[in-house]
Amino acid sequence: MLIVGELINSSRKSIHENLEKRNIEYLLDIAKKQAEADADYIDINCSTMMDKESEAMKWLVENIQEVVDIPLSIDTPDPLAMETGLSLARMSSFLP
Repeated sequence: MLIVGELINSSRKSIHENLEKRNIEYLLDIAKKQAEADADYIDINCSTMMDKESEAMKWLVENIQEVVDIPLSIDTPDPLAMETGLSLARMSSFLP
């Protein structure tokens, strides 16, 4: 069984607000707690950022990879944001 930490999703009010404010400490704390709780992947979804989604995805991927060693799940319906996230994700992020 794989466990995906789904808490970094901009549809959650607190995540959206902290993305808007660029409060990385708050978001990194959530990523670290999910990793410590044995998540196999950290899901990153910033789709409610609309016209700023690629920029937000870049910022999240770069920062979250600095504090967790588990793979990321790039979650977006936007092809440009997907390309941005996947281009920055460590190759090990594709392996279970």
